[in-house]
Formats: sequence, C-alpha cells, structure tokens
Amino acid sequence: MGPGFVRTEMTEIQIQTPEGLKWLPSSKDAVEQHRDRPPEDCARATMQLVRMACSELNGGTFGPDTDFDKVLREARR
Repeated sequence: MGPGFVRTEMTEIQIQTPEGLKWLPSSKDAVEQHRDRPPEDCARATMQLVRMACSELNGGTFGPDTDFDKVLREARR
C-alpha cells in the first residue's frame, strides 16, 4: 500500500515541534500544500483490498485513490 503522507499523531509532532521542523520540514510542506490525507482513507483502502484478496493482486501497488472496481475487473480477466 502506498498511502502517501498520512496525518497522524506522529506527523502532528513533526509539524508542530522545533525538532520536527528542523529534521522533517517536508512534513509541514505536505500539510501546507494539502498533500496529506486522514488515516481513515488508508483504512478504507486496506479493507477493500482485504475483501477482494486474490492471487492476481500479488505484487501490485495500491493506494487510497485506487479504483478498486477497475482493479478487480482486470484481475478477473
């Protein structure tokens, strides 16, 4: 699963502390540029993958924005 930048308690520390801003400035940039996503997006995508699990999906890379209906159609070909 490639979720991108997920907004969590850990990333909040990265964007709100002097240490986080010093060592991981890209975290704040991601939030300011609206490239972050809530953890619920990842949970929904994970559950969708679990529901449709099949050997044809092995080795695939999926993210929260994946069109899982399309993936499943292609896996069944």
